[in-house]
Amino acid sequence: MLLLCQNEGETNMEKKITVIPAMLNQQQSQHLKVAAYCRVSTEYDEQTLSLKSQVTHFTCIINENPDWDFAGIYAERNPVPE
Repeated sequence: MLLLCQNEGETNMEKKITVIPAMLNQQQSQHLKVAAYCRVSTEYDEQTLSLKSQVTHFTCIINENPDWDFAGIYAERNPVPE
């Protein structure tokens, strides 16, 4: 809700208040767009399986929520420098 106050005149100290009701934001009326970030930090084969498991897990979690729209997965295999 937004209140606007305006002076009617320089000599009149009464204020005119106009109430502007809040409008529903488009994002509030739609589903939330959700994405996930999955990452492994080594080059071991077990980590590759972990990355696939993360992607599968978060894809399922997002798709199972009726209030969410699946926006994608960002998966990164980023080995730690020695």
